[in-house]
Amino acid sequence: MAVEAPDPKTLKSWEDAFQYPIPVVRRMEQQLRSDLVANSEKLRTLVGASFRDLLGTAERIIEMDGQMEVVETNLGDMGRKCNSRVLERIERNNEQWNGERKAQDRVRYMFGSQLAILQSCPLAITRILRKGQSLLLAAKILVISRLLHKTLSQVKDPPPLLETIRNRLASLRRRLLARVDHQFSNSSANLTVLLEAMCALSLASSSTPTDVLRHFHHVRLGAMTAQLERADGEHGNIIEVLQLYVRTLQDTHAIFAKRLPEALARLKEQPIMADPEVRSVAELNLDIHERWVAEDVRNFTPWVRHDDLQKSVAEKLLREWAVSAFKSFVAGFKGILANFADFDQIVHVRRQVLEMWLSSRNRIPKALVSEGLEGLRSVINARLSDIIHHCNSRLQLVGTKIASEIGKARPNNTPQSMWDDSMTSMDINDGAMDFRQAILQRTHGIDELVQRVMGMLGTSLQFIAESEAVIRALREARWAEDLEYDGDEDFESDSRYPELTEDDPQALELELDRSVAQGLGALEGEIRTLAYGVKSAQEGQQAVFLLRVLRMTRRRQPRMSKREELALSIIPELHATVAESVSIQPLRRFDRAVRKRERDRRAPARALWEGMPPIPVQPSPAVFELLHELVSSMVESGADVWSPAGIRAVKTTVKRKVAECLSIAMAPKMVNGDHPDAEGESASQDDAENTNGATSHEVERARRSSSSASDDWKVQMVFDVLFLQRALATSELEDSREVLAALEHSFVDEMVLEIQLHERLRKSSQEYWKKTYLLFGLLA
Repeated sequence: MAVEAPDPKTLKSWEDAFQYPIPVVRRMEQQLRSDLVANSEKLRTLVGASFRDLLGTAERIIEMDGQMEVVETNLGDMGRKCNSRVLERIERNNEQWNGERKAQDRVRYMFGSQLAILQSCPLAITRILRKGQSLLLAAKILVISRLLHKTLSQVKDPPPLLETIRNRLASLRRRLLARVDHQFSNSSANLTVLLEAMCALSLASSSTPTDVLRHFHHVRLGAMTAQLERADGEHGNIIEVLQLYVRTLQDTHAIFAKRLPEALARLKEQPIMADPEVRSVAELNLDIHERWVAEDVRNFTPWVRHDDLQKSVAEKLLREWAVSAFKSFVAGFKGILANFADFDQIVHVRRQVLEMWLSSRNRIPKALVSEGLEGLRSVINARLSDIIHHCNSRLQLVGTKIASEIGKARPNNTPQSMWDDSMTSMDINDGAMDFRQAILQRTHGIDELVQRVMGMLGTSLQFIAESEAVIRALREARWAEDLEYDGDEDFESDSRYPELTEDDPQALELELDRSVAQGLGALEGEIRTLAYGVKSAQEGQQAVFLLRVLRMTRRRQPRMSKREELALSIIPELHATVAESVSIQPLRRFDRAVRKRERDRRAPARALWEGMPPIPVQPSPAVFELLHELVSSMVESGADVWSPAGIRAVKTTVKRKVAECLSIAMAPKMVNGDHPDAEGESASQDDAENTNGATSHEVERARRSSSSASDDWKVQMVFDVLFLQRALATSELEDSREVLAALEHSFVDEMVLEIQLHERLRKSSQEYWKKTYLLFGLLA
C-alpha cells in the first residue's frame, strides 16, 4: 500500500519532507510545483487587478505631499507673521478697504437719492401752485431744490439733466413770485395769507423785511394803476382802487415792524427738511432718501435778517408810499372822471369816494387826511366845473342850430290847423298824451324846424336843470360822519365838513350861473345877428321862426340862472319885420282899391246909408277886405306869434301905411285950385265936351251929380278912417296912431264937416266895430 503523500502545507520545515519516501517526496514536489504554478497564476492575476489602484494611491500620495508642503509653507509664514504689529497693520488695511468700498457706495446712493429728490421738487411745486396751496411750502421746497442743485453741480461729471431741472426751477420760481404778487395785489386777501406770501417772497428771493415792504408797496401801487387804467368809465373800479389804497395802509400797519419779523424768525427755528409740512410732501419721499441727503442740505436752516426793519423806518416808508400812491390815484381818478359826462354820476362817485376816505381817516396818516380830502375835492370839482362849462358850448350849439335852420323857414312851414283830419282822428287812449302834445304844438306853432331847435335846447336846459337839482342835493347832503357826530343832538346842527356841503355847492352854483349866463349871452348874440339879417318883409317867416325860438327859450330858462331881459330888445324888431310881412299883400290890394275908388269918386253902398242926413253905417269894401286879409295873413303866420306887442307892431305898421295911402289918394283933390272940386269940375267939363249932342241941361245935371258923389265919397273916407282908428287902436298912445287922427282932422277940415255929423260918423263906426270885431279876432 502506497504511502499517501502529506499536504506540504502541513509541513513545518523542508526537512520534514525528506522523511518520506522519494516517490512521496516526488509527489510532494509535483504537488508543490503545481501549487507554485497555481499560486504564480493567482499572484499574477491579483497584481494585475490592483495595479490601477496602486497608481491612484500613488497620485494621491503625491498630491498630499504637495498640500503638505503648502501647509507647511503657510504654517511657516503664519508663524513668522503672528505678531501684534502685523495684525494691527492688517486690520487697518482691511478697515480702509471696507471704508473705501462703502464710501463709493454712499456717494452713488447719495447722488441717486438727491437727484431723485431734485427731480421730484418741480412736480411738488407745480402741484402746490396749481391747487393754490401754501406758497410758503412751495418756497421751502424751492430752497431745498436750489441746495440740491448746487450740491449735485459740484460732482466731477454732472449729468445734463441738471441743466434742464435748473431751467424748470427758474420758471417755477417766476411763477411762485408771480403768485406772490397776485396775493399782494388782492385787496380781499387776509393778513395770514399776506404774511405767508411775504415769508415765501423772503425765502425765494432772500429778501429782508425792508425789501419785502418795498416790493409789497410796489405791487400794490402797480395794482392800483392797472385797475385805474382798466376802469374805462366804471366808477366801481375807482372805489376798489381806493379800498386797495386804504387796505394797503392798514395791512402795512398790521404786518410790518412786528408780525413779519416774528414770522421770519420762526423760519430759523428748525431746518427746512425737519419741517413737518415739507416731510409730508409725498413726491419727495424723504422717509427713503433723507439718510442719503448731504448733511449741509439736510441741516440747512434759512438765515434771513428779520430785525433790520424798525418801526420808525416802516412808518417813514409807509408815509412816502402813501403820498406817492395817492398822487397816482388822483391822476388816474382825474383821467377816469374825464370819461364821465353825466353830472349826477360824478356826484354819486363823489359821495362814495369821499365817504370811504372819511370813514378810513383813522388808518390814513394824519398829514394826508386833510390834504387828500382837498385833492379829491379839487379833482371832482374841476371835472364838475368842466361839465358845467359845457353848458356854454351847448347853448352856443343851439345858436348854430338856429342859424342852420332859419334858412329853411318858408311860408309853407306854417303850423297845421287844429281841426284837420289828423287831429280829429287821433287816438285818445292812455290819457291822450299824443293828442295833448299835438294840441300844444299847434297852439304854440311848434313846427318841425322849431322842434329840432327846441330838442337841442331842451337837452341843454334839462342838463342845466338836473345840474341845479344835483347842486341843491349837495347842499342838503348828510354824511355818515355827521350823523355819528350829532348823536342825540339836534339833527339840523352844522356839518363837520362845511367844505363839502357849503363851499363846493356854492362854487359849482357860481360856475353854473356864469356858464349859463355866457351861454345865453352867446345864444342871444347869435339870435341878434340873425334878427339883424331879417329886416325885409320877404323874410317874415324867418322872423316868425326866431320869435318862436325866443319865446320857448325865455319860457324854459333855468330857474337859478333866469334872465328876464334875455333878447327883449330883439323882439320889437322881429315883430316889426313880421308886421311888414303879413301886411304887405293886404296893403297892396288896399292901395289898388283906393286908387280905383279915387278915380270913380263914388261911395259904395250909398243906398245903405242911414239917418238924416244919411251917413255910412259900414266901411268900404276895401277897408273891410284890408282887415280881413290882414287877419288871414296873421293867422297863416301863426296865431301864437301875435302877442300884444306883436299886434301893436302890426297895427302901428298898418296905420302908418294906410295913412300914407289915403293921404296920397286925397292929395290930388287940392292941387288944381283952392276949391277941392276943381279937378272934378274940370273932369266934368272934359266929359261934357266929349259928349256929342248933349244939352247944357244934361251937362249941368251931370255936374251936380258928380259933385254930390264926390261929397259922399269923402264922407265914406271919414267913416273909413274912424273905423280904422277903432279897429287899429292900441292901449298906448303912439305916434303912429296920431297919423290916422291927423288924417281924420284934415278930412274934416277940408270938408267943413259939422260937429254933429262928425260925432254921428264916429258913433256909427264904433257901433259897426262892436258888431263885427269878432270877425277880426287877432286885431280885437
